[in-house]
Amino acid sequence: MGAANAVRLDEAQRSVAEAAADERLVIVAGAGQGKTEVVTARLQSLIEDEGLSASAELLVLSFSRAAVHAVRSRLCNRDIAEVNVRTFDSFASQLLLEADVEPAIGFEARIRQATELLADNDDIADLVESLRHVIVDEVQDLVGERADFVWALLSNLSDDAGFTVLGDPLQGIYDFVLDESTAPTTSPELLGSISTELGATEVSLSTNYRARGADCIRAAELGPLLRSKTKPDEARSALRGFRDSLPHVERVEDWSFLDLYGGRSAILCRSNAEVLRISRELVDEDIAHAVRRPAQSFGAAKWIGSALGALQGPIVARSDVEQRLEQILDKADAEDAWYLLKSAEQRGRGMNQIDLDRLRRRLGAGTVPLTLTEGDDDMRIIVSTVHRAKGLEFDNVFIADWSDRPDEDDPWAPIRLEYVALTRARDTIVMVTTPRRHSVVSECRWLPDRLQERMGPKGKSRARALEIGYGDTYAARPVAVDNASVAQVQAALEKLTPGVAVEAELDRMRSDAQRPIYALTVNGRTVGRTTDEFGEDFSAAFKVRPGQWPAALTDMVLVSVETVAGDPSIAAEAGAGPGGFWLVPRVAGLARPLWDVMEKVG
Repeated sequence: MGAANAVRLDEAQRSVAEAAADERLVIVAGAGQGKTEVVTARLQSLIEDEGLSASAELLVLSFSRAAVHAVRSRLCNRDIAEVNVRTFDSFASQLLLEADVEPAIGFEARIRQATELLADNDDIADLVESLRHVIVDEVQDLVGERADFVWALLSNLSDDAGFTVLGDPLQGIYDFVLDESTAPTTSPELLGSISTELGATEVSLSTNYRARGADCIRAAELGPLLRSKTKPDEARSALRGFRDSLPHVERVEDWSFLDLYGGRSAILCRSNAEVLRISRELVDEDIAHAVRRPAQSFGAAKWIGSALGALQGPIVARSDVEQRLEQILDKADAEDAWYLLKSAEQRGRGMNQIDLDRLRRRLGAGTVPLTLTEGDDDMRIIVSTVHRAKGLEFDNVFIADWSDRPDEDDPWAPIRLEYVALTRARDTIVMVTTPRRHSVVSECRWLPDRLQERMGPKGKSRARALEIGYGDTYAARPVAVDNASVAQVQAALEKLTPGVAVEAELDRMRSDAQRPIYALTVNGRTVGRTTDEFGEDFSAAFKVRPGQWPAALTDMVLVSVETVAGDPSIAAEAGAGPGGFWLVPRVAGLARPLWDVMEKVG
């Protein structure tokens, strides 16, 4: 039996991997207990032993991009046929496109649309009924709209179809989403319905495969201990004792010690405010790093725009695409890239040509398959919230400024969060503290959804820096700034690698008395510009005299260079090529104005 022999599975894992296609299972798997290997072996068995079609009869869904990537990588390593492996958001968008429904703006709205389709659209219902087995990962993080979406999907399967649902209640850290959700369904409620109404059988895994270092092995053993506790105070005490036993680095002002640790490292923080503070310190020390983005903010890979932007569509021959791909990638990767593009196009006819119009629509609708996204997997140092590191593994984990913070609404929430943080590492876990700061980074009521760094006493504080994020780079059309043409900006972006420092210079031509626009630069070369919305928030935060703007901003980092899609005629007229694809930078940081030089505009 192929699946069992591919990796060493213990008895519990093997029982899951070799179960019949119509079995309905709920798998409880703690951190590092081989969940990804089990999913991969399960898929291999379903394809090779049960005879299911990888592309038409199987579907794998996960909450996190990291988990999707891990499954895809294992499948590729075993030469298993391409399986439809997606995040919930991506699959929802795919259903909307299949039904020719215009996707709503916002991920939650699209999930609601897809849930309604599953109930009301006969064509979509037929598509779901053709599935023979569905695998759902990270079920403990499914709450609200996503929980309802998965319930609608599983309950619409045919009677002879099966599913494998995997998760760990101890790692459920997304309950806070319910505060803003229109659907009240919790993860335990979803699991209860799956077990009682759909007849699922529960199986628990036990062996840990991730942990190698002594402290990491001890962290893995926390799982059964914490699950045995009935009182949160007892669980919190156990975690505190473990935390105190770990290596500590106090008052970190120089992060160069990270070079002492081999492999890939993560600095994990409780909040995005702490992430941006530490990122700024790494930028100041010229330490290349990635700021981890939300799963929904991984855009299309840079090589797509580099390859397709110069091609005249809408229909392009495979030979022309592969010629462009081979100029950017090596020959083997170029061939793989062609098949990835065809898979994203989702057009069965014409295997030796591609429809750029169709591909642009799919990129614009947010249905980019994971294999075509621009990830941060090659970065040696990642700075992330614990939530965004969910599903990731690192050789070393540095947990920053951690302390007990009770939650009156859910006393178990901080316990689950710390457990997730402690179980991301294979070799080393280190607790770090940073010096006390004299500023506060938080959202203000009058400028929600954007962090500000403010100094001074409460009620009299002033802004020092303003958060700049994924959506603050202008992407609606190719950018030219001052003396840098569109072609020059695109050429600069093609050569960039993430993790480098980004500066900003006032764009006097586009700025006006109401808001500033800044040209984004790396090592003096223009790579993009900020949006009008960022300029309006900047004006609101700093309250300077209208039309008097700081000449420069600093303390930002390049997160990624991604491909965006748009009107081919606009792209061609701008000088980015006729394909309708171009490159944009994504930036993160606490953008700090340099007040020594002010410029007047308007």
